[in-house]
Amino acid sequence: MLNYKDTNKLQEIFSKKLFLTIAFFVFCFVSQAVQAEEIEKDPLLEAQEISRIVATVNDDIITGKDFASRLNLALFSSGLPPKPDIIKNLSPQIMQSLIDERLKLQIAQENEIEISEDAIDDQVKILAERNNLSLEEFLDKLKQANVPLSTMKNQIRADSAWSQYVQSKLRRQIDVSDGDVDTLMQKLKNRQGEKEFRLAEIFIEVNNPENFEKATQFSMQLIDQAKQGAPFPQLARQFSASPSAAQNGEIGWVTLEDLTDPILKEALVGLQKGELRGPIKTNDGLYIIFMIDERKAPKVEGSKEQIELSLKKIASDNAEDLKEAHTKIKGCLSMESFFKDYPSPQTGDIGTVLLEELNPRLQDVLKDLDVSILSPVIKEPNVYARYMICKRQNTDQSKKITKDDIINVIGNEKLENLVQKKLQELRENAFIDIRI
Repeated sequence: MLNYKDTNKLQEIFSKKLFLTIAFFVFCFVSQAVQAEEIEKDPLLEAQEISRIVATVNDDIITGKDFASRLNLALFSSGLPPKPDIIKNLSPQIMQSLIDERLKLQIAQENEIEISEDAIDDQVKILAERNNLSLEEFLDKLKQANVPLSTMKNQIRADSAWSQYVQSKLRRQIDVSDGDVDTLMQKLKNRQGEKEFRLAEIFIEVNNPENFEKATQFSMQLIDQAKQGAPFPQLARQFSASPSAAQNGEIGWVTLEDLTDPILKEALVGLQKGELRGPIKTNDGLYIIFMIDERKAPKVEGSKEQIELSLKKIASDNAEDLKEAHTKIKGCLSMESFFKDYPSPQTGDIGTVLLEELNPRLQDVLKDLDVSILSPVIKEPNVYARYMICKRQNTDQSKKITKDDIINVIGNEKLENLVQKKLQELRENAFIDIRI
């Protein structure tokens, strides 16, 4: 088993997720203070507003007050307007998040993982400080937003307990083998120089096909919010059902070939930097994709470095015409002024080329040639030539991907998949009764 170093990866992800969610919540509160009484009433909301049981998760209950408080937090953190249709479409996502929270707390309790009240209070204080607020100011913002402090504490408790469970129980199951590393290493080497896309996603899970229409409407509302300026990372953290939600929705750098779902692959063709696309319907839900950036795939540690040359050339049918050229051509700046003396069609500025792509004989001549010095006369098909290197540089200007990087990439991916699998297992094995 190789050394998978990111022992605190999940702890960092959960802490960052919570902090950024609350930070954006405070921002939205200041910029868009919508009071709860302004929300138009509908039967669903009225049911939520009374203190009755709206769901059971094994032996735990979720009350209407729990639901309404989490709904308020979601509306403020996303910037979505509190309209009846939005509340209706948002409600399944809120319910699922509350159910998952109960399941996480239950598995933590089974494994004797407890988060002290002092530790939770410390996290609340940290959140206030990071938002440049005193504790009293921070609590006042929560109160005005109709978000009880207990709602935030429950979220902190669930996230912290789940993080400890993942680190103590799930992470030890991760095995990164030499074969895993070799496979990914070869894959990365094969795609060096190819176009890669840095993507982020929001995945709206649809377990029942009958819910696709409602999920589609909700996805369109999220897209509208993103286009109106709501930050994509906040929307992803709050609403995406993908493991990438903990990382602002980012799935990292991929090529189109990395996408196994042909529907997603086809949908991304032609997507430009800064563009959104969706909702993209798949068998199990809907995707919203955001193109953050694009690049050429970087090199991998151990790859052969390439040398980039900027070349100029003079050519003639007669070798004698070229023998004394070095006495009058003094460097690249002066070379172009002498092109007229060598009227061959092959005379001129070649531009930038890779040394490795030239023919072997020319490579031998140029690999040790100093910049701004004419090469010896070279016999080429149908012509004699002399070359000058105007600039030489290594094309590998960025940090290479190392073996340790690859181990951590594989380890993180396996851990995220295992976390998602465990959460799905908890859902499937639980007795869940939703009453609204």
